[in-house]
Order: sequence, then structure tokens, then C-alpha cells
Amino acid sequence: MNPGPSERVQEVTREDLVSWHAATFRTCCALVVVAGPLDGERAGRAVDSLFAGLPRGIAERKLTQRADFTPRRILLHRPEATASLLAFLGQKPPAHLDVMAEDHVILDALNALEGPLLEAARTRLRAAYRFNAGYDNFGRANRFLFFVGEVEATKLAAAETAIREAYAAFLSTGPSDSYDARKARLMTELTETMKYPSDAAMIALRGALLEQGLPPMPNQELADTSRDQMMARLGQFPRAEELMVIAVSPDAKALPGACVIGTPEQAVNCK
Repeated sequence: MNPGPSERVQEVTREDLVSWHAATFRTCCALVVVAGPLDGERAGRAVDSLFAGLPRGIAERKLTQRADFTPRRILLHRPEATASLLAFLGQKPPAHLDVMAEDHVILDALNALEGPLLEAARTRLRAAYRFNAGYDNFGRANRFLFFVGEVEATKLAAAETAIREAYAAFLSTGPSDSYDARKARLMTELTETMKYPSDAAMIALRGALLEQGLPPMPNQELADTSRDQMMARLGQFPRAEELMVIAVSPDAKALPGACVIGTPEQAVNCK
């Protein structure tokens, strides 16, 4: 967890913590998933014990704010930085149970050693040791796809171009290796993952949070997918030109044409 600048931590009062605790730890509207060698009665007692003494609270109003994914190019100038960071951010298409397996395959292909990101940033440019892709969200309505990695400062602009081009090609052609081989490997990995109760519970919880009920076993989801289905899903992903770029560098001129800022808060003024 990143607590933010130290001065903000100093501003937190005990009353702030008490208020946060009351709003966060409560029994109302909780969604509980239990996995492991427990029957319903034992699981129920464990949940009751966990929630004992907590206030019921009230249901939270669902947030309706929409994140602004307008493609911008922003460089945070930090003279003291010892490395440059390059990140891409784009709006991920809505998630639902029918596409969870396809999303898993797409992310695995993007992060592969022979995948498009490392091929562009490390193999061709020799500008980065690693370049990772991931998904995250600010709530159900604001999901995003990101690519991020440390990049040699003198190659920041070249890396931006190379990553965009590699991602654009990936959207068009998909992974270059065998879809069936990748799927088989992922199914084996998921079989091992589902042996651990904490991992199995988390997978089920994520599916339940999509408000579409509990998902089937991940292996079954993967078994039912095809390369054509994955390509159809990939067609819903943001285009290369729709990605926002955020860089951090000790060189204010490392990303020509970018909006150069000195603090993260100033990013709201970048157009």
C-alpha cells in the first residue's frame, strides 16, 4: 500500500481512523466466500465469530463517477529519480463471467517472455529488463488495462513508440504461439491453484462480485474457449492510440511533446 506523501500521513487523526473503521468494518451487505474442507455449519460459525461485535452499518451508495481515460501524454519530472518509468493506461472493456477465461489468456500472452511487450522493450530496444501488463479497477464501472516498466531514460520516447506498435500488432494478430498449448498450460496451473483454499475463494469471490453468481470452475471456462473467442474479446480492448501514457523521469525532455508536471496533482491540468 502506498500511503502517499509523508505530510498527508501526519494529517491523519484518530477521529479519521475511527470514522474509517466504522464505515469499513460492518456486517451489512458483506459477501463471504468460503473454500476448503468445511461444511456449511462450521463455516457459518466461523463467519459469525468473525463478524461478532461489528455494527451492521448501511449499504453504500454505488459510485457513478466515470474515470477519464482520455489519451494524454504526461511526464512527471523528478530530478532525483534514479530510473525512468513508462506506463500505459486504457479503459478495459466490461467484465462478465463469459469473458473471464479469454481475459486470462490475453493477459498471459501479453506478459509472456516471447510476448509483444518484452519483445519490443527488451529484445529490440534493449531499453527495459521487464515490462508487465495487468488489469485493475476503480470499481465495476471503471476498469483499466495497464502496461508498465522501468525504461532507460535516453530511450523513453523510442520505447513509447515501440510498445504502441507492438500492442497494435497484437490486437490485430493475437499471440503468435499455439493457442491450444497456452490453454493447456494455463489449465494445469489453475488446477494447482484451486488446491489452495485462499486462492479458490478469491477466484469465486471475484466472480460473485460481478453480480452474476458464482463462476464455474476456471478449468472448465478455459476448456470451453477458442482462439476465435479470444480474438473477438481482444477486439473490444482499447486501441493503441487510445492509451494514456504516464512517464516518470529525471529528464524533463525525455518524452517530447508530453505535458511536463512536477507533482502528480498537476496532471489534471494536462490536456
